[in-house]
Amino acid sequence: MAAEYVIECIVHDPRWDHQVEHRAWLYGTLVADLGIDLRHLRAAYAGPVGPSGDAEAWLLVDVLERLARPGIEDQRAFDVEPPSRAGLSGRAARDAADRKRILHVARESGLIHRDAAADFDDEKWETVLFEVAETILTDVSLPPATRIAFRRQLSRLRSPRALAWARANAGLHHEIGRLALGMLTDSAEQSDVVRLLEFLVATGAEGHRFIYEQCDLITALERLDHRPAVPAVEAIADSTVYSYLRKQCARALSRLSADFPRGRAIEYLDDCEDETRGIAIAHVDLSVPGVRERLARTAADTSEDPDNREAARARIS
Repeated sequence: MAAEYVIECIVHDPRWDHQVEHRAWLYGTLVADLGIDLRHLRAAYAGPVGPSGDAEAWLLVDVLERLARPGIEDQRAFDVEPPSRAGLSGRAARDAADRKRILHVARESGLIHRDAAADFDDEKWETVLFEVAETILTDVSLPPATRIAFRRQLSRLRSPRALAWARANAGLHHEIGRLALGMLTDSAEQSDVVRLLEFLVATGAEGHRFIYEQCDLITALERLDHRPAVPAVEAIADSTVYSYLRKQCARALSRLSADFPRGRAIEYLDDCEDETRGIAIAHVDLSVPGVRERLARTAADTSEDPDNREAARARIS
């Protein structure tokens, strides 16, 4: 019965938020401990592609990655043969499997010659990825695992050429654009800050549709120390229903906004997220009336996160 529950959770992920937990670790551990035959998980990637593309297959892919690590008995859920090169494990094994999937589709689609060598150098591999991007990202008939593998491979690129591709294709309203925007936020330079802020403002007009893109954009603007972004970040902090995004806003504002210690930091002392409260504790202005007393209560609160209790105690001492 326990195995059936685990299978159901992997095939039909019961949670909507993919970032705040370690489900892949938990399910991978349970699969290994219970000796679950991975063939029972085929339904997690063999079903029809939904309106969100292959988003539902992410959990199975992460579980399989966990199971592929050293010390876990080998089990196979896919018909394709896994990489046979000795010593491959973890990320290297997944990288090799990704390339195999993508090259298979590229050959079958006529995008590269069937006899093309599979062992490309980095520059040639980039070329292949850029050439097949539109086909793989727009063809919903392709297996979800292939589309996931392609997005993973492309998003890892960090070369000047990849940054140029990201700048040229970044957008919010199509698959290629969102992938390119993620690459842009990862590698953006100072010359990109105005455009990143424009994207952030645009997402604010779309309600909660782009919360993950907002997380990436705010992180990039914080990294690039773009202080004109403060009003847009504050607006998102006030409207978001996503606690992880509010934490990203708090982190960015603590660096970018001179008003944060006497304003939002006080508000965030009572936030629902431990880490957001921790940011507030670290930056709140102790000269504001009542703040020292508030931190004293935090330091004495046995239900508070231990790190926050210690940080509060250190600040008032």
